[in-house]
Amino acid sequence: MRRVVAFLFHAPGLRLVYAERLSPQLARANTLAVAATVGLMLIGWTTAPADQQVLHATIAFIAGHVTWGGYLAWQLPAAPTDS
Repeated sequence: MRRVVAFLFHAPGLRLVYAERLSPQLARANTLAVAATVGLMLIGWTTAPADQQVLHATIAFIAGHVTWGGYLAWQLPAAPTDS
């Protein structure tokens, strides 16, 4: 279930549901993913015809969201254990 939360809600979901922060390595990757997604949304917005700007930006957002969610769920380390 933790990986599903990571896939759908990313770092904020892990923080809210599991009180878990990303490792420094995943936090850096998250920052790059956010920047790439926003960049692709801007490219989609600025290169699309005026009546399709929202659609192109939304498609870029969905692509970035799904790509990062899949990567995060795949790279997420095993759940921490209480010792």
